[in-house]
Amino acid sequence: MADVAEAGFWAAVERGDADAVAGVLGVDEQALAGVVPVLSAWRRQRTERSAVDSWRYRVAWEPVSGVPASQLEGRWLLLQPAGSEEVLTGFEEWCPGLERVTCPSGVDRAALAEILASATEGAAGVLAPADGAEAALALVQAVLSDADGAGRLWVLTQGAVAAAGSDRVV
Repeated sequence: MADVAEAGFWAAVERGDADAVAGVLGVDEQALAGVVPVLSAWRRQRTERSAVDSWRYRVAWEPVSGVPASQLEGRWLLLQPAGSEEVLTGFEEWCPGLERVTCPSGVDRAALAEILASATEGAAGVLAPADGAEAALALVQAVLSDADGAGRLWVLTQGAVAAAGSDRVV
């Protein structure tokens, strides 16, 4: 906890009051003429940054090890870009009810929702590779909002960004 002198010092810095800062430090005001405005600007930036940081949602990342031993139940859709049959090969073993739905690459949210609207009826969920943040957002909006909620959505990525500095991106 800051003491009274320290609190007074920072209050004077925030006000840009060179005379008060000089009094706290016991130096001549002229010696601080160029320093106090710089300190004041720095202090304001730090205070604003602290306020903004406190508004942010915090996420705790925990690594997931291995694929679950159990299989997915029900009918799942694999949204697959046209012309990429190799995408997610092997998922049929893990999800016996997997149905592939072909989607043209670069399709917008409305067209994606239209493709999914009929296919998602009765589906337990959708597995979909996402090519970038914009595509992932359109996918989430189309599946969970526009296509009347298709159950669960798993967005699959590769070469993603590390969540923490020590994470290795594979």
